[in-house]
Amino acid sequence: MKKIIGLIIVLLILGQVFAQAPQALKYQAVVRNLDGSPIVNKALFVRFNIHEAAPNGNIIYQELHASNTNEFGMLNLDLGTGNTGYNFADINWGNGQSKWVSIDIDTTGGSNFFNLGVTQLLSVPYAFYAENAGNSSSSQSFWQEQGSGIFYNQGNVAIGTNSPDASAALDINSTNAGFLPPRMSTAQRDLISNPAVGLMIFNLSTNCLNIYKSGGWFELCGDCIPPPQPTAQSNSPACQGDTIKLFAVNAGGANCIWTGPNGFSSNQENPIITPVSSQHQGTYTLISSNECGSTNPVSVDVSVLPLPDNANAITGETEFCAGTGTHIFSSSAVDNAETYLWEVPVGFTIVSGQNTTSISVNLENNAVSGNIKITPINSCGSSEISAYLPVNVNPLPTQANAGPNQLNIQGTSTSLQANTPISGNAKWIIVSGNGGNIADITNPNSQFSGNPTTVY
Repeated sequence: MKKIIGLIIVLLILGQVFAQAPQALKYQAVVRNLDGSPIVNKALFVRFNIHEAAPNGNIIYQELHASNTNEFGMLNLDLGTGNTGYNFADINWGNGQSKWVSIDIDTTGGSNFFNLGVTQLLSVPYAFYAENAGNSSSSQSFWQEQGSGIFYNQGNVAIGTNSPDASAALDINSTNAGFLPPRMSTAQRDLISNPAVGLMIFNLSTNCLNIYKSGGWFELCGDCIPPPQPTAQSNSPACQGDTIKLFAVNAGGANCIWTGPNGFSSNQENPIITPVSSQHQGTYTLISSNECGSTNPVSVDVSVLPLPDNANAITGETEFCAGTGTHIFSSSAVDNAETYLWEVPVGFTIVSGQNTTSISVNLENNAVSGNIKITPINSCGSSEISAYLPVNVNPLPTQANAGPNQLNIQGTSTSLQANTPISGNAKWIIVSGNGGNIADITNPNSQFSGNPTTVY
């Protein structure tokens, strides 16, 4: 009898509590003996178990109360405030799984419980679910109070559709109604403190939509479309002497005004600057406009990579004889050079140092006069001026040819028949024989006089 009465009371009480959503459930019962008389002023233990999905489903919450009946045998408890290892606030009321509560009682000291029954929790505890706005995946509420307002802490909001566009924080879908922004006069608008960029109102003074941008309010009056916000781009970096190209991306055909270093200005959408030098390096700013207004300034930084500085003078010998071995030529380094190009006359062979500021050169037998040249180089090209060192090479003498042997000469003289040297000077000498004479020892075809019967 005691179990039946207890169960009936539990069902009645849990079925009609809570118009609000505190983190507890009221429980009230009258404990009676088998003869129906109340058990008054009695110490006892009560254990609550909340099951999920079925009367005998998994226990998702359990707590224990040590209490006393009053002088009428009545027991008053708050489910959610007892001794427990669970957290009542963690119960997920909105996951679609039914909730059941079973109640155990012990009047002998806490070790001999008997069950009073189990009943399903229907609408009452779901005030907790309403408090959490249906968030079945976390304990955070969707809508939160802040001062006199509320805010939504995640996701997007839809009106008129259950599938808002993922790119929209607010998606309003309707075929018979429109969006109505706040309507106010210019004076009322100007009383808005610290308007956010993008804030929109309908201005009753001008009958125009007003949108706040950095620097002030911008009006859309329906008779034109303001220019889109462009992006400034370029082909930077550019090499000295090449071309800089500026691009107004997404200008939408609006009027473009470019300004930049060294007094640069252009009203072209995509201006070109050529040839460029270091004075063109810096920040270029773009503003586009039409009859509805102007865009915010945008800018792009442009770098100009310099050519190497002009070459410095070359040091080294300038007078040589062909075939005389190794010689060294040097120059000092210049700014912005990455390497150096040496050029030498025919017969000069670079044996070491190419691409540096000092080279070793062998002079071959066929070496000729000319210029030693050095040019500084980098990724943009070569210096405007190279350095030159004129060198003079004295060639080796031409091989002498004394001409054919002359035998059985009639008389005492003859004309010599040697070759004329291409380089060097010729000189006759009498190697053997007595009394001979050469009229001009430097003339390859000089006259020779000698004594009869003498071999020279």
